[in-house]
Formats: sequence, C-alpha cells, structure tokens
Amino acid sequence: MKRFMWWSTLALALTTGFAFAQLPPEAVQLDKVKIAEKIKTNQFDPVTGELADESLPTFEHNGVTYGQSKAMSKEKFEANPDKYTSGADKARWELNFTHSMSIIWCPVTDEISPGGNTLWNEIGLTWESCCQFCNDTKAPEDFPRALKRLQVRAEDAFKLQGVHYVNDATSPVQGAIDLGGGIPDETPAPAADDKPTFEPNWLKDKTLEPTWSGGIGEIVENRCVSCHRPGGAAPMPLMSVGGIRKWSKNLKAHIEMGTMPPWPGDTTMSFANGKNLTQKEKDLFIEWIASGYAPGEGEYTFQKDWSKSPIGDPDAVVKLEEYTMADEVGAHAKTFEVATSFDEDKWVVATEVTPTDTYLTMEIEGGALGSYHSGNSTTVLPEGTGYLIKKGESVKVHVFYMKEEGWEEIDSDTQFALKFADSSAGLKALQTARLGNDDFTIPAGAKDTTLTASYTFEADGEIVSFNPVVRMRGKSVTITAKTPSGSEETLVNIPRWDINWHYNYELVEAFKAPKGTVVTISAKYDNSEMNASNPDASVDVKPGAELLEGWMSYTLD
Repeated sequence: MKRFMWWSTLALALTTGFAFAQLPPEAVQLDKVKIAEKIKTNQFDPVTGELADESLPTFEHNGVTYGQSKAMSKEKFEANPDKYTSGADKARWELNFTHSMSIIWCPVTDEISPGGNTLWNEIGLTWESCCQFCNDTKAPEDFPRALKRLQVRAEDAFKLQGVHYVNDATSPVQGAIDLGGGIPDETPAPAADDKPTFEPNWLKDKTLEPTWSGGIGEIVENRCVSCHRPGGAAPMPLMSVGGIRKWSKNLKAHIEMGTMPPWPGDTTMSFANGKNLTQKEKDLFIEWIASGYAPGEGEYTFQKDWSKSPIGDPDAVVKLEEYTMADEVGAHAKTFEVATSFDEDKWVVATEVTPTDTYLTMEIEGGALGSYHSGNSTTVLPEGTGYLIKKGESVKVHVFYMKEEGWEEIDSDTQFALKFADSSAGLKALQTARLGNDDFTIPAGAKDTTLTASYTFEADGEIVSFNPVVRMRGKSVTITAKTPSGSEETLVNIPRWDINWHYNYELVEAFKAPKGTVVTISAKYDNSEMNASNPDASVDVKPGAELLEGWMSYTLD
C-alpha cells in the first residue's frame, strides 16, 4: 500500500467520476450542518459521555431522562449533578455529530461524499467509502485518526451552533456545502448586476439547444472528454448519450454542486482555460437531463480525434537524460539541462509531458518543454504567444521526485512532445519566471503556516498565466500583483488547494505589469493531524518535503 498512498485521493477521484465525486472537508460549513437527534438523552450517559447500556435503568433529573453506560453512573451523577449536566448537551451533540457525519465521510481520504457504495463498520461507527481503491487500502489506523478529526470538527460545529438538531434533513450537509470559495473578505464582491459574465471562446455567440446534437455534445467534448474517453485519466467514457446515461443517478447533483468538472480555483473569478461550467452550460445540461436526454436531430461529430494526444501529432519529441536516484528515501528536486539540438529557431505552442513513472515523478516544470503535475500533463499556449527555443539551445527542466524505501528508482524515459507554430509572424515570446521559497520551516503540528515568494519586473511586461505548486500540506494559494502606483490585484485565488487537480491558470486578459510590479505567491499549509494527506505531523517540514513555487508566464514589451 505504501508505494501508492500519495495518490490515493487522485485514484479515488479518477475511479469515481460523476458517480461518487468527493468533496474536501473544508467545503462543509460547520455552522450549517444539519444533525439529527438520533441519540436521545435516555440513550446517553452524562457521566461517561458514552452511549447508554439498554440493560441498565434510566434516571431523571430536572425533567430530563438519562441513561447509564456504567452501573455506578447514576450514583456519580447524583453526587454532583451540576458538574455533569453542564457538559452533557455538548457531549451528546458531538456524539450525534460524529455518528451522523461518519455515514458520509471517508476515513482514508478525509473527504465527504453525497453517496457511497460501501459501508464499513469500525469502532462503533458506520464509515463510508466511495470506491474499491479505499476498500483495498484502508488500514486499522485510518479509523481512529478519522474519528479524532471528526471529534475536532464536532467541537467546532457545536461552538458555531450550540444544541441544534434538524430531524427532517435528508443529509447532514444539506445546504452546508460551499464550493465557490469566494473572494477575500477585504475585497467586496461586485454587485450581481455589475458582475461580468465570462464565456470561453468556443461558447461565445452560440445558440445551443438542450439536445445531444444541438449543444450538449459540444459541451461534453470541451469539458469532459479530455479525461472521460478511452485511454483518458477517468475510467468511464462519456462520448455518447448512452455512455452518459449510465451515470445519470448523480449527474444532476454534481453539475449543480460544481464538483464535476473539477476546478479548485475560485469560481467567482474567470480564467481562459477554466474547467468549471458556466451558468449557461449548467442550465442547458439540467434542461437536457429533465427532457430525458434528448438526442436531437442528426449526430454530433467530435471536432478532435480523441484517439490521439490532446495536442495532436507532435512535431518533435525531446527526452530527458537517464537519471538514477540516490539511496536516500524521501523527496528531492533535480534540475536538468536538456539539449534540444534543433537546426533552426522553433516556436512552441503546445506541449505534452510523459514521465517514466508517475509514482516517482511528482512535478515537472520545463518552461518551453512543458509541465507535468498530477492530473495535468498538457499545455496549450494562449493564441498569439509561443515559447521561443533558439537553434541549439538547451532548456532547464526542474523535476520533483519522491523516492520510496526498497525501490530502485530510475527515470529513463521522460518525454516532452512539442507542437510548433507554422509561422512566427505576430507571435509574442513567452518568458518563464519561478517565484520560489527555498528557505522555510513549517513547524510540526502547525495547522496554519503562511509562506510567500515574490518576483519583481525589471521591465514593462504582461502576465499571461500562473502555475502554482505546493504539495500535500498545502491548504490554499493566492497570487497578487502590486504595481508601482500602489494598486494591488488578486490574479489567482485557490481557496482549497487540491493536489489531485493541478492546473495552469490562464488569465482571460493579460495583466499589464509595468517595471517595478511585484508579484507575490502566498500559500497556507496544514502540518497537523487534521490534514489526512500529511505523511507525518510530528516533524518540522523543510524545502524538499514541501514546496512553494509559482511558475509565471509573461511577455515583455
């Protein structure tokens, strides 16, 4: 199990797709959870804080009937009733919270699911998983750790709500999910009438109909098929009406909630390559489902050949030199100088990176050669831009590896597929800058540590995109730009970092950055036991075990 636990959440997401997409615990607003009063006072022992033993008699105090889990509980209570009644409501509420929430909580990934397919019975609770991966990889220690996390959240929720039970709720998290992220508190949200509506280029000025041939097929191709296709990252192909209908049970819920397609960025902000559905697409999809998945007239013909790479047939393939890792177990970074040996200048407009071993290679940043991250291996540059590789030029490639005990790790076949522009006419040369913090300590057990890194423009330029990189302890990422005039703007906000959905964030319009503009990446980290992805909360974390990088693409005037 050890070798593949780092990507357990990714495997979970990719094997569940539309049917059982999960949500991070931070998506639950604890002040809005709806806990049912399943455990009544007569089923609860106020002395021990445990479920009562039905074989023992109940007793009353001030009109409230209590149960007993121990034979001496009544005697202890009556000796000091004020002591035990003061905390009884809180203890019982937290017990109800734990039992209610465990039904929709996965103890392995620490995520919630609107509905799973397997129930586990451990430590007196009914736990849920959503896919066979977790069933096969659960360990005994997963359950007490998960219980501890739920108990902490129960205490937090009680502080926000007090004793508040809702017995008619269909789910503990009904109405308590926040996927939008919002914008920082200090930045007021624009009025609804003033908020711009962004549409991707392929959707602009199109009149779509709620039929497969009239519009839904085009939405699916642009939003779903890059993963949901034969040979794609997701297991179920969604390339036909029949293929989609197989997953109709939860399709509407996940479209409405925004969990599919996955997009961890702040959905109040727009990005040219954003994966999240626009309201126009959501409305059309919901109408299509309500109509019974109407096929429409004729057939929808996919615009791309999805049996090939998303970038098409490459014009060139460059390989990384073979590299054997040292014996030290753990994470480390390596920078390569990769020779291209082109006999003339080339303008790269699209890339696809294929690592030798996805268990070994966590991140690859290769500038003009492309980037690889879990969940994302292709890059298509904005129209009118390109990476210029000059004749005979070498390119620096930064690779982040994870060496595991007992494995001989050799990177022998990492490849960079490149697509060139037909002509350089009108192209702006993209530059790449690394905003990196290479000297930090995240204290052991610290739940909220902030790290920053900055870059200052030495000439006038325009920012095109960002690729932020943090690892398993990352909680959130924000990228801001402050111009010499003193104005500051948030360019990227990822309120809940998810290592399994790692994207390059392409701005809708390039941000003008005059000379002296300071760009800052700020990330928060959780090195506590509450972070299920944290491999070890007992150690201080240094560079290598964790990252703070922001790879910025920009042009110079």
